[in-house]
Amino acid sequence: MRSVRWLPALLVLTLSACDPSHDFSYCIVGAGPGGVQSAYYLHARGADFVVFERGPGPGTFFKPYPRHRTLISINKRFTGKGGAANDQFNMRHDWNSLLSDNQTLRFGRYSSKYFAPAGDMVRYMEDFVQGTGLAPHVRYNSSAAIRRKAGTGLFEITVAESGEVTTCRVVISAGGLWKPHRPGMVGEELVEEYQSMPVEPAGFTNQTVAILGNGNSALETANALYNVTRQIHVIGRRPMRFSWQTHYVGDVRAVNSDHIDRYLLVGGTDTVMEMNPLPSLVKDPTRGIILIPPWGSKPTAANMEALAAWKRLSPAASLADKIKAYHDGARNYKDLGWMRVDRVLRCLGWRFDETMFPDGDPERGTETAMPELDAIGKYPVQTSTFESVNQQGLYFSGTTTHGRDFRKSSGGFIHGFRYNARALDKWLQVRYLSLIHISEPTRLLSISYAVFCLKKKKKKIRDRRQVRDDRRVNKRGLLL
Repeated sequence: MRSVRWLPALLVLTLSACDPSHDFSYCIVGAGPGGVQSAYYLHARGADFVVFERGPGPGTFFKPYPRHRTLISINKRFTGKGGAANDQFNMRHDWNSLLSDNQTLRFGRYSSKYFAPAGDMVRYMEDFVQGTGLAPHVRYNSSAAIRRKAGTGLFEITVAESGEVTTCRVVISAGGLWKPHRPGMVGEELVEEYQSMPVEPAGFTNQTVAILGNGNSALETANALYNVTRQIHVIGRRPMRFSWQTHYVGDVRAVNSDHIDRYLLVGGTDTVMEMNPLPSLVKDPTRGIILIPPWGSKPTAANMEALAAWKRLSPAASLADKIKAYHDGARNYKDLGWMRVDRVLRCLGWRFDETMFPDGDPERGTETAMPELDAIGKYPVQTSTFESVNQQGLYFSGTTTHGRDFRKSSGGFIHGFRYNARALDKWLQVRYLSLIHISEPTRLLSISYAVFCLKKKKKKIRDRRQVRDDRRVNKRGLLL
């Protein structure tokens, strides 16, 4: 019964839910798997919230990505164990489903393939939002800019498309990793990005292609092109890491490792290279791109002229003519430590998109809500409850929570961060008791009961003081 003593205080806290100074208690930015999972738990407990999504529907990331349209998260539909008692066991083998009480909203009903097409994930997300009643809470085509209202502790979210402004107590950033990683390099204008490169193999017929990066996106691209290319060079800044060795799901998966066969086995012409820093790029005067490794000669005017002199040699020139040309200063690509390729594709992964957090506007009384990022700018720095270390009230859901367990666990995939979202919601219920939604009759009853308990508590304190004073008087009488 001692817990009842705290009930009045808890009920009084609910009164601040009537505070009209903000539009919503919770604002979720992003309707990807992480944002939708957090929205599901908020909706289940009756919280007042809204979701902003830049795209026309949920799961916008999966509409263009991965570019070659095959997921690397497994879809194991049959485990040999059925029934509700084995639900958690089966979910361990289902890397795509979100958590819900609706057993029909499982990804295995949307695809029969172990590595499913990305379009199936989009269909699943759309049905999940509709099937769980979240649709009225989601505002699509709404690119959100998050700022703080100075001196209030509230957040202000401005929608770029409509100019609508919304205030809220808590922001859950679930925008994922959208920003392409672009390390500075010479000749960057010659690069084709993973995000915009053509995916039809026919456009690469009989070409030599260099792919910058040696992760899943790079090898996924190599696998899509090898049937038509002359040669593919996969170039990374560190040794290639394979998930079957590291047991980390974000490393190169076996489904993307066909390129290794073409590199190691007899008859293969493709290569795997390590260059740190990445090579410089120069436009070849005749055709293609010159790729200059860190150990190659500098692209000076003299070296470019030496290459041009070599190219002026006839393809049918004799060995004696080539030796003479070499002594006269002509040099080919190998002599200079260079490589000639037709195209360079950059597949270096993603970083946190800080464009959602613009600078503040003093005239409007707003401040920046930009979270602190880690040393490489990939993830926001978070507490153990997925809150920004420098922006109180700003939380994260989805793949950005992988910043807490990067290369240690599976927080970068749905089968990991769906549980992070559940843990986050449990913490939000404890941290923000005043944001618990209750109906108007219950709120009025809470007020009455809180006032009654406070009066009773006050009377009890007065009675205790009276007893204490009486004892002091009696003690003095005995002494006299």
